[in-house]
Amino acid sequence: MAKLISKTYGEALFELAVEENKVDVFEQEIGAILDILNQNPDFVQLLNHPKIAKEEKLQVVENVFGGKVAKEIMGFLNIIVTKERNKELIPILVYFLDEVKAMKGVGVCYVTTPTELKDAQKEAIVKKLLETT
Repeated sequence: MAKLISKTYGEALFELAVEENKVDVFEQEIGAILDILNQNPDFVQLLNHPKIAKEEKLQVVENVFGGKVAKEIMGFLNIIVTKERNKELIPILVYFLDEVKAMKGVGVCYVTTPTELKDAQKEAIVKKLLETT
């Protein structure tokens, strides 16, 4: 169910970005919002708290993001809070960014090593990936 919610809302946000020709703007602002959410678990906990009224949550979202993100994104965040989809906010935003990457043809690669890589090793991996893609 959660995957369906994130896909539905994420696709709607992506379609809006494409329709408004604001994919790059949305990508940058959504990335910043995700950074804020990931770095502030207390903020996420506040948004998910069942005893805090929607109106208070909407006011917090307005105070934090109002005037800093596009009006369409503010409207989207308001819908998420109003419809009580707060717990799915991060997956929704991640889904949106994944769609943008797919549209731009950007791939994601994860490298797992038993020890931390030196800078030269990282550069060699990046170079090899760029050569092969």
